[in-house]
Amino acid sequence: MTPLLWDTRMSNTSVAVTARSRGCRQSNTPDHMDVSKRVKDWTGHEVDIPLVPRRILYYGETFGDLLAIGMQPMGKHTFKAHNPKSDRQYVFEISHQKNSIKTLEWKPDLIILAHADEKEYRWFSRIAPTVTFNSFAPLAHRLHTLGDWLGRTCEAEQWLAWYRAKSEEMWRELQRAIKPGETATVLVFDHGSRLFVMGMSGLSTGLYHTHGFQPTEPVRTVLSDGMGYKEISAEDLPAYAGDRIFMLLPGNPISKQAAENLMESSIWHNLPAVQNGLVHMLEADCWNYGDAHTLVKLLNLLPELLSPPIS
Repeated sequence: MTPLLWDTRMSNTSVAVTARSRGCRQSNTPDHMDVSKRVKDWTGHEVDIPLVPRRILYYGETFGDLLAIGMQPMGKHTFKAHNPKSDRQYVFEISHQKNSIKTLEWKPDLIILAHADEKEYRWFSRIAPTVTFNSFAPLAHRLHTLGDWLGRTCEAEQWLAWYRAKSEEMWRELQRAIKPGETATVLVFDHGSRLFVMGMSGLSTGLYHTHGFQPTEPVRTVLSDGMGYKEISAEDLPAYAGDRIFMLLPGNPISKQAAENLMESSIWHNLPAVQNGLVHMLEADCWNYGDAHTLVKLLNLLPELLSPPIS
């Protein structure tokens, strides 16, 4: 994946700096550096981690959550930055494929795995203290967890307060563009020609809001079950499709062809959202993420997509 980090680094870092100016303090004095604390991770491991981690290796797709709390990423998939106010360097390796040589070269003092594979966990935990992280958890839960682990609880609270206010403002301004109780569904083809409806992860996390879109009942079940997504068949679409559909276009050629085939089918053309012209096409590689970085970008995208044209 190749996230667009530059703009978000500027906006999110400015929020984190504002948070620090309002009283957030970092425990980064030398006598704290080698102190550890015990935490319990997503899958139940109790792990002693550094009180102030210096080099963090992150495996997962919600790395944008770390940017929200003011972390400075380094790595070939992101960009290099130096924070003159801190002598710590943070490493975020955005990948689901471990590379033993590269991992050892990073010399991390904390590894965060955004999955529950116990075999992988055991492998990584031989290198450095390792914790598992639930990337399908709600945004607030994720930021509170990271803030607690990394000594950034204040930054997490400040960012969440900022985001909630901005999100509330956006949805109130969009009331003339959507109907009360209007439902929406996010669809994507992945892993070949398999069709998925998004739940607790991806784009859908930025759509469902008290003043925004609501899930259809089948999608509500996916959400209540804590599922990031659910595979469905084309025949299931009439039950899952909302008043509005966000169709994520995959980059994989096989998945892309499957999406095109669906959109040429009678099942697709008979959906009310399609008949009413309420389908939005977006690139999956850019928008099917639910991290803080992408949610900030959605605050700009959604008004562009949904606002009625000025006559």
